[in-house]
Amino acid sequence: EWRPAEDGSGAALALVEAWGALLPPSLGQELVSGVALPRLRAEVERWDGGEAARLARAGDEGGAAAAQAWVLRWLPALARHAPEVLVPVRNRLAAALAGWEPSEPWARVLLRPWRPPALPPGDWAALLRRAVIPRLSAALQDMRVDPAAPEPEALRWLLAWAEDLGAGTAAMLLEEHLFPRWRAALGRWLAQPRADYGEVVEWYLAWRA
Repeated sequence: EWRPAEDGSGAALALVEAWGALLPPSLGQELVSGVALPRLRAEVERWDGGEAARLARAGDEGGAAAAQAWVLRWLPALARHAPEVLVPVRNRLAAALAGWEPSEPWARVLLRPWRPPALPPGDWAALLRRAVIPRLSAALQDMRVDPAAPEPEALRWLLAWAEDLGAGTAAMLLEEHLFPRWRAALGRWLAQPRADYGEVVEWYLAWRA
């Protein structure tokens, strides 16, 4: 019985493509939707996202991305049926991140292989909105913003994700959850009668760094 995850050579896809070139388009699509698609959906259901997360925690990017090879190989042939495979993949990845904390870098190891153009931009954005952005938002909201506060770790966690999120999304999170409180803290400090402006400048430059 053919299983997409075990077809490392892509022989089944080559066969489908070869027949698709010979058959009328409607029959070629029937070959994909009636034969390949059910097997692909079943393979995604069997895929252990938790195991992929465990491998990502161990730094094994190749093992964590094992499903990517056979899923992405089939996307051009699936055409309009691609969402029937991609949506379950997205759900599996989101479930694998259920126990993730923003301080842990393994989530980027797990998700990095799926960044566009691997996943379509809309699917990637939906995955981030579901599994990553809420955690980063919560971390920023919980972060103390005043001169006596510890190092702004939540800010560093967000910046580590900036390339994956995109500059616009990262800026939106900062403007929504951090900058208003930062400006308020700076204003309170400057309003103090004995404010040390040298310390104010030092704090300002530390944040800019």
